[in-house]
Amino acid sequence: MSLQTNHRWTFVPRFRKGAFGWRSQPAILRIREALSEIKKTARKNPILGAEGAVVFLEKISAAISNVDGSSGAIGAEVNAAVDVLVPIVAAAPADEALRGKWLDRPTWPLFAPSPPNIRIGFRTTSSGILSPPRRGRRANGLPRKSSGAAKTP
Repeated sequence: MSLQTNHRWTFVPRFRKGAFGWRSQPAILRIREALSEIKKTARKNPILGAEGAVVFLEKISAAISNVDGSSGAIGAEVNAAVDVLVPIVAAAPADEALRGKWLDRPTWPLFAPSPPNIRIGFRTTSSGILSPPRRGRRANGLPRKSSGAAKTP
């Protein structure tokens, strides 16, 4: 299966920065809708579903940055979404180059500061997306492996 580059995700425009204001219920509803769309797509095309999961993980932090997380509802919903999405990404029959492309995006949430109401665990998420060599490099804080001639240990 190949990556379909012209696919338009319905959830992406809804997850712009600060989209939900301080209210958690609209955010929870949109998260559930996005998960439904990603899971439906992943059943038909696992690589495209994994791409949708990565896009969701990129967008979610900025979208809910202003949401009131005092009740814990939004944090619980996001963590449940991550628990659903990581196996989708892990099960996708993607090669190392495509997985590397997913991780080399500038807004990758594992390495950017996130709001306190989201705790996307590095260990949980990276174990589903990273291959063992790349996982070790990221966990040790080493830079991404370059395509140049210089090799890092």
